[in-house]
Amino acid sequence: MATWNNAHIHLDRMPVLHSRLKIIFIHGAGGNGRLLVPYARMLQKYGYEVVAPDLPPFGLSHTNSVKSLEYQLWIVSHIKLSHIISLDYNDVEVDLL
Repeated sequence: MATWNNAHIHLDRMPVLHSRLKIIFIHGAGGNGRLLVPYARMLQKYGYEVVAPDLPPFGLSHTNSVKSLEYQLWIVSHIKLSHIISLDYNDVEVDLL
C-alpha cells in the first residue's frame, strides 16, 4: 500500500525479476486494479512487470480527504506511481508537490 496526499493506495503487483519494462495499468471510473489482472498476467508471462493501483475511493484504496479525490491530483498520482514501481515493494510514503 502506498500513501500520498492523505490517500492510501492499494497496488496490485505482478513482479518480474529483471523485467525489461515496468507498466502501470490505470482502471476506469468505478473500477479497480484487479479488473486488469488478466491483461497484466499476460504481460507478466512475457517478462513485463505490471502494477495496477486502485484509484481512491475505488477498490481497496481509501481516503479521509475529499481534496485527494480531485481529478488533477489523480493525474499527478500517475506520475508519482511511476516512481513507486521502481522501488523495492515495501510500504512507500510518497509526497505530492
